[in-house]
Amino acid sequence: MTVTRIKLFPLALTLCLFFALASPLFIMPALQTQANTDTGITSHRSTPLDYDFRVLNETVHVFPQIDASVIINYSITFRNYGSQFDWVDIGLPNSYYVLSSFRAFWALSNNSFTECTTIEPSEVIDIGIQIAIPGGLQPGYDEEGTLLVWGRQQQMVYLDTDPETPGYVGYQFVPTWYDAPYNRGTDYLACHLHFPDGFNNGTLAKYHYTAPTSFYWTNTSLVYAWEYTNLDNYQGILHGISFPYETVLDEILNADIESAQKLLNDLHQEHPTNEKD
Repeated sequence: MTVTRIKLFPLALTLCLFFALASPLFIMPALQTQANTDTGITSHRSTPLDYDFRVLNETVHVFPQIDASVIINYSITFRNYGSQFDWVDIGLPNSYYVLSSFRAFWALSNNSFTECTTIEPSEVIDIGIQIAIPGGLQPGYDEEGTLLVWGRQQQMVYLDTDPETPGYVGYQFVPTWYDAPYNRGTDYLACHLHFPDGFNNGTLAKYHYTAPTSFYWTNTSLVYAWEYTNLDNYQGILHGISFPYETVLDEILNADIESAQKLLNDLHQEHPTNEKD
């Protein structure tokens, strides 16, 4: 299995320069950040060769937050062909994911969901998590199961470097993927990148690389969606969106006073600290 990779926009700017130019820098990675480097895993996993499955449906929604993090929300349906299906790995963009924020639920076909209580740093991919399928709910041969998982990923929203979009920020995301020979293929993949809450201006919205398959509006924001069918032995697909940073500045100004004050305090820190979450 392969880790999800992502290329982030660089943020090599000092606040003093911004204040001197009277340009509002509205967003910075949260102060309470620390890379996940925990290697004290004691679980006993099946060897990778035990896995044989197909991804029937993988849908991910990504929601940007005003502290430069994103909330990632996956729904993945597998069909098992192997002798065991006891763990699922989810690749993540960088090591600054908040492990304690992740929750996962699993259901076999036509059954109710059960929470997965074991979520750890992955043993088999460089950056990501592994989720244990609850005992007694592991799919048998030719049986389907669906995993729901969500959590917070830090240090994701960065300033655009495209000279054609000055004053823009954005984020990029690669949905997790599974390599052959373990994965026989992916029937359907959808990646939904949400714009910040309150952003509904399609004229100002920008995409990176490939145009989205579709777009739509929720009750809170515009969303770009990319959809694919019949993917076999593919590597990760990079998607991205950008928007004017004034958009999120407005959101900050409309936030509650305590949250806004914390963000303003963060802006005076040139680098995030290494405090634990």
